[in-house]
Amino acid sequence: MSSFYWTKPVPRPFFLPNGVIGKSQGKTSVVESTWHSLATVAKGVYIVMCCLAGEELHAHVPQDELAIKSGCSRASVVRAVKILQQVGLIETSGLSVNFSGVRCYEYRLARMEGQKQIKINSLLIEGGAWSLLCHTARALFPVMKFFEVPKVPGVFFQKDRLILGPGSPYELYRYTFCQAAPQVLCTFAGMGVRSFQKALRQLCELKVVLPVEKMPGCWGIPVDEIAVFSPDKLNASIRSKRKF
Repeated sequence: MSSFYWTKPVPRPFFLPNGVIGKSQGKTSVVESTWHSLATVAKGVYIVMCCLAGEELHAHVPQDELAIKSGCSRASVVRAVKILQQVGLIETSGLSVNFSGVRCYEYRLARMEGQKQIKINSLLIEGGAWSLLCHTARALFPVMKFFEVPKVPGVFFQKDRLILGPGSPYELYRYTFCQAAPQVLCTFAGMGVRSFQKALRQLCELKVVLPVEKMPGCWGIPVDEIAVFSPDKLNASIRSKRKF
């Protein structure tokens, strides 16, 4: 069993603060992008990717089914699909009715050619960052699914255990974590082990997750980095550059 560490809640409702993903001098830089914007885009992309095998394929999918697949509410699915449609990441032919009489939408991943730019509020994504975004999206969601967001500051619930961190009576652990076999996460994400490991490396390069000292193969973020959940602190920790 390998441990994958995660320490951030899924943002609800969807929230897109200022942030830019684009090319800079041959590299892709994430500038003033917070966890909220990254997770929102990633989760929205993953919801649709769950049901689509490729750019050329269509899928008639009930929104309730998307909600079940993504582990979030139907309202969140509607919001995510609307955002993705507005920015051109997906295309939909409108409402249809399947053989069971269920109202569905037909979704298709839109093509991104060359340096086409799309904008999500103030979040700018260039065509060259598409593969990175997809890998990031597909890695984020399965890891988040295995981690229960704490309700009490400093106290974290992991399966049948309580983990005490900063703000709690005893600081027993530096990291909050979720332990799951890579095969389990990969199956949930619908991707291979190598792809999942590559995605985790990309998340590490984006400073969203970090290798855990003295624990080879483990990833995480120190608890003290999120003790104060401030945008400024997150902005500073997530800034990074990525070569293509």
